Amino acid sequence: MRKSTVFMFSGQGSQYYQMGVNLFQNNSLFKNEMLRLDKIAKDINGRSILDELYKKDNNRAKLFDDITYTHPAIVMLEYAMAHTLMGYNVEPDYLLGASLGEFVSLAVAGVVEVETMMEMVITQAECIASQCELGNMVAIIGDKNLYENQPILYEHSELVSINFDSHFVVSITRDRLDRVVEWLRREDIIYQVLPVNYAFHSPHINYAKYSYKTYLETKTYDNPAIPCISCATGKNLNMVNHDYLWDVIRSPIRFTDALNFLEDKGEYVYLDLGPSGTLTNFAKYNLNKVSGSECYPILTPFETGTDNLSKVLKRFK
Repeated sequence: MRKSTVFMFSGQGSQYYQMGVNLFQNNSLFKNEMLRLDKIAKDINGRSILDELYKKDNNRAKLFDDITYTHPAIVMLEYAMAHTLMGYNVEPDYLLGASLGEFVSLAVAGVVEVETMMEMVITQAECIASQCELGNMVAIIGDKNLYENQPILYEHSELVSINFDSHFVVSITRDRLDRVVEWLRREDIIYQVLPVNYAFHSPHINYAKYSYKTYLETKTYDNPAIPCISCATGKNLNMVNHDYLWDVIRSPIRFTDALNFLEDKGEYVYLDLGPSGTLTNFAKYNLNKVSGSECYPILTPFETGTDNLSKVLKRFK
């Protein structure tokens, strides 16, 4: 029996300078779509995202955390990956977006035009950058119950995602970051401060709520032509409105619930179209031992995009 195909789109924290450059240099489908999306971005705010993303001085070791660039760069990359796969006749049966990646799902599903999706993401970045205090997101490798059992965590941060049993993410204001990081180090707990300058999925971005929702109210939304599985709700998305598009960046990320929603119905080929293969790792840790589902990343920080794409295309021949 044929396994259904799921395109997965990740959000903030997975980005880095030069992401996708290997495919950009070697795959005309991907390159041409990235160039088209960059022109859309220029038409919106007059700036080239690709000039910043692929500038020679901006190597992968340099922090890429300005959301006025990272927001559009992430969705451009993921939408271009979807466009590329579909150009090779790899069609999604389902779309699964996490956080910012949900906007890509909606564009691929035809809920909004890609030009509108780009405008939404750029406007969101501008609202947050101009109205919200600086903050951070910290990924923690530890038992998921650690958060609720440790006052240093639940008193100073917000739990925004449990990605699998031993991996969760908290959002935190900049003034409280040092004391939490110091405690993690002292307890010898592995962590990573993500390249994000705002405390997404927490009350700390509420300052942007009114202006962004007012903007979203000016848009119209069609029903998804491809089933979208939402990490804001953990289930299938039947209807989209401006409230929902605020919730995807404000509510906790329910990736495990979204994956389980699918797994309860069958077996899948999960294709991670994000920059780092992050959702592939999350999916593998969540799948039970008897699952027949498969997971494949394409882009990684190790310049394997062209080879990984070839492997995926062979899988679908």
